[in-house]
Amino acid sequence: MTIAELYNAVAQLGFEDSLGDEGTDRFIHAVNRAMLRVAAIRPATSSYVINHRPLNNLLGDEFKYYEKTADKLVITGANAKSLYFEYSGQGILTVKLKRKDSESYWSAGTVVLPKSEGFKSQRGLIKTNNGLFVTSDDEYSGEIYLEFEGDYRLALRNVALYDVLLSDQVSDIPAFSEYIPYDMASLVDDFKSFLSPPLLIDEQFVKLDKGFYIEAETKILLPYSWSGTYRIEYNVKPTLITVFSEDVLKSAEIIDLDDDLCALLPLLIASYIWLDDEPEKAQYYDAQYQIQAAEIINRERNRMPVEFKSVYGW
Repeated sequence: MTIAELYNAVAQLGFEDSLGDEGTDRFIHAVNRAMLRVAAIRPATSSYVINHRPLNNLLGDEFKYYEKTADKLVITGANAKSLYFEYSGQGILTVKLKRKDSESYWSAGTVVLPKSEGFKSQRGLIKTNNGLFVTSDDEYSGEIYLEFEGDYRLALRNVALYDVLLSDQVSDIPAFSEYIPYDMASLVDDFKSFLSPPLLIDEQFVKLDKGFYIEAETKILLPYSWSGTYRIEYNVKPTLITVFSEDVLKSAEIIDLDDDLCALLPLLIASYIWLDDEPEKAQYYDAQYQIQAAEIINRERNRMPVEFKSVYGW
């Protein structure tokens, strides 16, 4: 069904060739509202593949909690190019690099950690005074010391050192967390919602239904330990009409819904258009819409489910 065909169908429900200026304005405002409602009857689905391979933490894969109980807390590592941690409280961080053939150190930088009641994340690149990473600077041994000091309480968690970079931007240094979030709304343009329940299929085509979490309706959190490739299936948001004009009413643009769902749109839009001026007519068309929508829903419920098999045959 095209937009022009939809407009004509709605007009004919009013026994007219046109809805007039006021009716046309109501039609324009009702189209997207009706499309979203009808699409919910049988949401179209799609999938997105996430290459979930968190960087290796040189400090290990344990999610430790640290608290500075003395004047100084020192965390050591080697051959890292970047760091990440989360802190609560306040203090000062100094990053020191050990020189080769010497007990001396060079301070790669000092960062003041302002008071924070909750845990606040910090990221940074680690470079020598020559502007190189310790792995490529012959003057340094590669040993790295993270010295946290200060007179006040300071707690740390999710401390990580990475020897791999995703880019030269500090903002791209990944968080070290037990669960890694992926915001589907920012990854795909047509995301509406996750399937219920959400469906993940790993690189061996095995269906996963637990072990992950959904946050804020658009984010899926995968465990850090689940390194691999995952296909996330989701409900698709129909393509809505974004530019309205008189020309749109004559448009041959195809409405982004299946044919049987498109057939419901004239009734639903008509119920919206005449709700104020002719409530009885609006109620009649809404009732007809409910009857036809129920028939589609019943057909969907009685449809034989697709059997899912893993590569192992079960």
